[in-house]
Amino acid sequence: LHYAGVGQKKPSFKMPEFSSALRVGLLNGEADKAGAELQLVTGINCKTWFTGIGAGLDYYSGLKSIPLFVEIRKEFKEKKNTPFINAALGYNVPLRNKNYKSNQWLHYKFEGGLYYELGAGYKFTLTNSLGLSISAGYSYKNIKEEDKASYGIGPFDQPLPPTLNTYDSKFRRIILKAGLWF
Repeated sequence: LHYAGVGQKKPSFKMPEFSSALRVGLLNGEADKAGAELQLVTGINCKTWFTGIGAGLDYYSGLKSIPLFVEIRKEFKEKKNTPFINAALGYNVPLRNKNYKSNQWLHYKFEGGLYYELGAGYKFTLTNSLGLSISAGYSYKNIKEEDKASYGIGPFDQPLPPTLNTYDSKFRRIILKAGLWF
């Protein structure tokens, strides 16, 4: 008679996994000016941490922008369904050209600015490679706009000095999002 047994320890180190998310959201701050966003985030999952880079498309009452950001997410449990918190930091790029000319008299200049987001949510795992998430949070985006109007004739056929208007839009919004993780 002979008996042989072999035991193997489960490795304590879990290999990082590649993960991406496609998210849609509703941004609401001013009662009559709600906005929408679409984001794609790609990065690495390691146990209960996710770190990635992302880009989005935001639409606020006529102003469109692309936030480019780095995101960190912390899940509270290493389980299939778990609550999480997340933070993102980056730069908000306006979709209009930096120097935009609408006609011979009007010139616009757009500049991007700071973008950040803080949130919390819940992730539901559907299969080994597919999950859904819902979250709520706070978002801040900045866009600067300058418009210069050069038109009109003053006394003695002299052009009038240009009119310059400067706007510093700070979009502070509450966000509701749904995401598909793969």
